[in-house]
Amino acid sequence: MIPASFDKKQARELVEDIENDLFRLAHVYGDLEKSRKLLEEWDRADDLYYKFVEAASTELHGLYTGTEKIFERIIIFNTGQRPQGKDFHKLILKTIQEELKLTSHETNEFLEDLSSLRHVFRHAYGIELKPAEIIEATSQTCLKWPVIRKELEYFLTELKKRIGDRDSQG
Repeated sequence: MIPASFDKKQARELVEDIENDLFRLAHVYGDLEKSRKLLEEWDRADDLYYKFVEAASTELHGLYTGTEKIFERIIIFNTGQRPQGKDFHKLILKTIQEELKLTSHETNEFLEDLSSLRHVFRHAYGIELKPAEIIEATSQTCLKWPVIRKELEYFLTELKKRIGDRDSQG
């Protein structure tokens, strides 16, 4: 999960970047929880209902994209290389789960589904958003984001320990 040797300055910068990203993502998650409640309670016949679907879609997109950016930074820190290619997004999830063992198989499957939703959001310009799919993704994300956050916080804890261990040796 963490390379045997690493630059302490880069590790500290990574920790700071991830902590800042997690702080921002906590706000996005809070907005997503509000959207979930509105989607559950609002009259679906009301014209505003679709605006809540669009808002939830934007929040899902932001949460996934921010999480993927954190994963990308971790991969670069561990391997020295940025994932590339046409399957870039799939490669990030595969590397994080299979090689770096940062996420569980269940988390990875969920993130693959969210990645597909992100793709539709980015390339459909909102016209193909299906409210039922967004509502389900919103509910699932509200349940599963705390697990993802915990997995990232575990990585941060382990990296901070390694930075401390290396400091005490040097």
